[in-house]
Amino acid sequence: MSYSPAHVENALSATICSGIRSVFGFTPTMKVKSWDPPFTLDQDILPAWVFETFDKLAQRGPFGDGRVQLGFALDLFFLPKEMILNIFDRVTKAGVKTIIAHYLHG
Repeated sequence: MSYSPAHVENALSATICSGIRSVFGFTPTMKVKSWDPPFTLDQDILPAWVFETFDKLAQRGPFGDGRVQLGFALDLFFLPKEMILNIFDRVTKAGVKTIIAHYLHG
């Protein structure tokens, strides 16, 4: 999960160092603003650093002598349709071939 640029870099570094062949799923996530009642989420769902970090990674990859490819994961399907389409357009233009998404019926 992409909690901050530092978290992303550390997770990617650990993945590269592991030696495994994998897809690193860059994942924008909502941050918790307060755990104390009432539980609240940060309303800045996609802060500027998210795509700044993603774009830098897309320009640098693949990683670990080609073992680690950049992917993109998204579970924020409550966002407006146009926003989702723009996100997918952006990541595919950046060369991402693997998009990860989850769906829960109900």
